[in-house]
Amino acid sequence: MRDLSNYRKNYSKDKLLEEFIPKQPFELFNIWFEESASNSDNYEVNTMILNTIGGDGFPKGRVILLKYFSNEGFTFFTNYKSEKGISIMNNNKVSLTFYWEHQERQVIIKGIAQKTEEAINNSDVEVVFIASATPRHVEFITMGAKAGKAVFCEKPI
Repeated sequence: MRDLSNYRKNYSKDKLLEEFIPKQPFELFNIWFEESASNSDNYEVNTMILNTIGGDGFPKGRVILLKYFSNEGFTFFTNYKSEKGISIMNNNKVSLTFYWEHQERQVIIKGIAQKTEEAINNSDVEVVFIASATPRHVEFITMGAKAGKAVFCEKPI
């Protein structure tokens, strides 16, 4: 057996103290994301690991890119017919892991993945904030309006 126990780095940059944690977790995520982006040395701070449960019942993680985030959740793109898309359709409980080495920080998010259309048609959702790639704005705005939601768009149509 190869001994890797001496590879451990001493993590000592910051402490996460409960009295400094905002009530809304997205506030802290946004602060950490911005800190990481400003100290990124040209690496993609929106890189995350998406963990799903495969058809064989085992977890599988893959590196993907976060496209958007807000208080409502996190958005990433995938082909619904890919192994990842099929895994999510079969079991939509997923987790995301962000690791920002330079800041010595890791964020793990657990939740339910759903297609944008499902989120728009959810009766608990009253407002739709469109933060998609410009070519898809009209499609999402139309979906939201047809579902009777208040629609806000990040960029001009």
